[in-house]
Amino acid sequence: MIEVKTQLTPSEIADSVEKCARFKSLPPRFDGSFQRQKIFDSLFCIWGFEAPQPATARKNIEAVLSGLPPAQHPDFIVVPGSFIFRGGRYFELSSIGQAGSPDYNRKLAAAGGDPSKLLTEDFEMLELGTHTLVAYLYWLNSWLHGAGPRRPDMLAYYAPDVWGKKVL
Repeated sequence: MIEVKTQLTPSEIADSVEKCARFKSLPPRFDGSFQRQKIFDSLFCIWGFEAPQPATARKNIEAVLSGLPPAQHPDFIVVPGSFIFRGGRYFELSSIGQAGSPDYNRKLAAAGGDPSKLLTEDFEMLELGTHTLVAYLYWLNSWLHGAGPRRPDMLAYYAPDVWGKKVL
């Protein structure tokens, strides 16, 4: 899911994060015919065309995310030509790996077996300037590759009466 905003003001960030939390609370419904699916989470991105300076944007984002579980954070916030934010399940999976994987188990052993010590921060924000889109495309591709092929049943997300009534 991509939420597009002209400006990333504090109120626009709050609006997008609220939508992100609602979206991530929906039960994922992927077509079960894909046997190679590895990641069962949904990805939520916020795309902003304009934002304050990265340090100010970070403070605004932190204020909105305060108290929200990291799994409900946006996976990406992208402002082309300025910065990229990595958070949510994407940040967790890209930082420590999938639970049970060899990489995760190695990191868990190094943390003394305590999963709460695996992540020391909830997100990462990088000022990349003209390289922002390259990083976003690389990370997005890594998610898609890691997730494996899948196709959601989009109609399953709609209420039965969303299509209206037939006019006779």
